[in-house]
Amino acid sequence: KATVFQRCKIRTENVEQYSYDDIANVIKSDQYQQACIDCNAICDISPESTNQLQQNFKVETFKVFLPSIFKSNDVDTHSGVIQIDIDVMPQNEQQLLRSRLKDHPNVLMMFRSIRNGLRIFILTSLTDTKVDLKVHRLAYYQVLNHLEISDLQDNCGAKIKQPCFFSHDVDCYYNNDCTPFEVDHGQIQEEIELTKVLSDITHDDDADND
Repeated sequence: KATVFQRCKIRTENVEQYSYDDIANVIKSDQYQQACIDCNAICDISPESTNQLQQNFKVETFKVFLPSIFKSNDVDTHSGVIQIDIDVMPQNEQQLLRSRLKDHPNVLMMFRSIRNGLRIFILTSLTDTKVDLKVHRLAYYQVLNHLEISDLQDNCGAKIKQPCFFSHDVDCYYNNDCTPFEVDHGQIQEEIELTKVLSDITHDDDADND
């Protein structure tokens, strides 16, 4: 089964590169306003089939971008941006979170997603570093702790090549003067080394049981 990223890559041949100025302008415009309405109007006999029909519509209709990847001369580096993807969120809770994070020094952008979730984009000190799946994942959880966000149903933002669909939100928040959150690389290295030690212990135990 193809992932969303693979389907989008197949459909567009190559996920396009956008500046965050471009993204914010599109989100605030009416370019995808009707498409968002049409997507949320799709329903079927069961929640599962409705979700699949809406997902298919999104893939066929909306452009995507990769928030954490910057491509230059066919070389991928980290953009420094980490996205937090909060699915279907009650409007009152969404408004409270948006109000709390507005003007936060590390928040680059926030907007309502197609199906009434919330996308939050945090600038970090990972800008121009090599693409490292483990470092990105652990930095993502540092960001969640920093923003005091917990109990997410989906931590897809921990995946460095997790795509994001364009959407429509006239209240899209965008701050190109935000400052980067300083990722604690020492803590990340400790966690990576601890994971390796625990993995080695597990392998040793498995070998002893053979």
